[in-house]
Amino acid sequence: MPDRPAVVRTVRPRWPVLLVLGLALAGLGAPRPAWAEVFGDLSIEVEPAYAESISHGYTDYRLILVNRSAAIGHEVLLEFSSDSPGGRAADIETIRRTVFVGPGAEVNVSLFQPYLSFDGDAIRVWIDGLLQPRPLALRSALTYLRRTRNPLLFMDRSLDLDVFEEQLGIKHKSAYNRDLSITESSTQMGKWPTVWLGYSRYDGVIVAAREFGQAPPEVKGALVRYVEAGGTLLMIGDGEVPPPWQAMVSQEDALRIHAVGFGRWMVFPGADPRYLTESQWKAIRRIWEEGAYFWSTEITEEEANRRLPVTEGTGVPVRAMFLLIFVFTLAIGPVNLWVLSRLKRKIWIFWTIPLFSVLTCAVIFGYAALAEGWNIIARSVSFTILDETTHRATTIGWAGFYSPLTYSEGFRFPTEAEVSLCASTYRYNRPTRSRQIDWGHVQRFGQGWLAARVPTHFLVRRCETRRERLTLNRLGDGGLAVVNGLGKRIKRLWLCDRAGRLYQGADLEPGQERRLSLDPGGRAASSLGELRSLYVNDWLNRIREAGRSPGRLLVPGSYLAELEAAPFFECPLANPAQLTEESVVLGLLKSDGE
Repeated sequence: MPDRPAVVRTVRPRWPVLLVLGLALAGLGAPRPAWAEVFGDLSIEVEPAYAESISHGYTDYRLILVNRSAAIGHEVLLEFSSDSPGGRAADIETIRRTVFVGPGAEVNVSLFQPYLSFDGDAIRVWIDGLLQPRPLALRSALTYLRRTRNPLLFMDRSLDLDVFEEQLGIKHKSAYNRDLSITESSTQMGKWPTVWLGYSRYDGVIVAAREFGQAPPEVKGALVRYVEAGGTLLMIGDGEVPPPWQAMVSQEDALRIHAVGFGRWMVFPGADPRYLTESQWKAIRRIWEEGAYFWSTEITEEEANRRLPVTEGTGVPVRAMFLLIFVFTLAIGPVNLWVLSRLKRKIWIFWTIPLFSVLTCAVIFGYAALAEGWNIIARSVSFTILDETTHRATTIGWAGFYSPLTYSEGFRFPTEAEVSLCASTYRYNRPTRSRQIDWGHVQRFGQGWLAARVPTHFLVRRCETRRERLTLNRLGDGGLAVVNGLGKRIKRLWLCDRAGRLYQGADLEPGQERRLSLDPGGRAASSLGELRSLYVNDWLNRIREAGRSPGRLLVPGSYLAELEAAPFFECPLANPAQLTEESVVLGLLKSDGE
């Protein structure tokens, strides 16, 4: 805070002056108020970004577009980039989004930035194809990368921040020395993000049960998807838990910890967090920290290609290149002159040297074509939780890609997918590429994302509505048959009926019905707590190990299926020449599934 000038004379202020002064002091440290720019019929309000130190997830830049015209709609293109020609190199060059604002409409728009450096400082605006003269001034919040194991939390402003900081032992610590950070919401829960990506950068969200109960369904749905995708939510007060996860609960005294997808939904019935015991706070912090620890672990490009290889090697063949240059030098120099001298045609040197150069280029070009071809290679390993009752599918996956040539078309991911690039962040002078992101019906990772002969790997979390399901038929002799409605061939299937009996099957084509065999020695798990362990550990190994011990994941009324392809983790590239997919689906059967 800047030093205030000394008071020269004593003045007895009136109460309005004191009120204004008090309000000004109370506002120090709070996010600066939103502001708006007017472009004819349109006004665009930029909401302030929180000052946070994040280590994963998406940064959310929120704007509100209002069309004051009652008769004319407008197409608006927003381009977030650097307005300074001498800006420093960064991993992202531009983030774009096109929206249509109908007559008299108000549209909330989010520009999401993945966890990569971005030096944006202005949003250029096109309205109906015309560039507006004034850009919107906005500074990107993530200009450099800094991974940390310290959890970052987002808290409902109706709760007392001082109480939580006191209970967590961070109140009297400087921001640098804190092992946990809390961002207090600047708005009521009714104005929180309605897309789960807006919470993806947080390791936990803290809400009051009464506020959550009154929140709009869109906000509630976004928070449920955030938890199902691996997030955690702490509810102060006895509130609702989303179906079908109410029964998936463990108890820590009065604290209820529900397994909700890959995440945790914690409920403390008391209205005052000061009544949480030390053991309960330890359990809560352990859940927050395990998620933060997973995302703090850096996976470099080399490590990613070693664990999910899409090419045998990316190194330059130094010996072969040196030998080729040596032979080329001999051919166009001494050998060429000696042959032309014997033929008494030294003048031919003016066309033999270009000819040898063309032939050498053709040899290099042909070698590259024979060694790697022109085809794009894609691999993926994914795990999906399919809730057949609510039709929600939550998927985590690892995808790798390789192309001998630069692929400018880029990747196309669903709009509710979080995409994290496997890349080194601490390496000094690490190379950066000008990557572009276009948001629309999909999030398109365009130019710069797939460079020639450089393996590219992503960790992906996605939530979506899906209608696929298995249909169960109880046979007359008491046996069980299943119809494959997942859209892809099932290689192996394990199913636990509601009585806890385990069945097995294999080789089910889409739409095919097959009788399952009873596994008399199989045992089911008591809860879905193992899903959290899968999420916070090595995804590749845990997904591949799922079929070796299916009983650890199965509960009554569920199934585990290994599929030949990945219907819930589609390849973001169009028609790769080589596509290898490993997909495991954990399905929760509908109540009328038998």
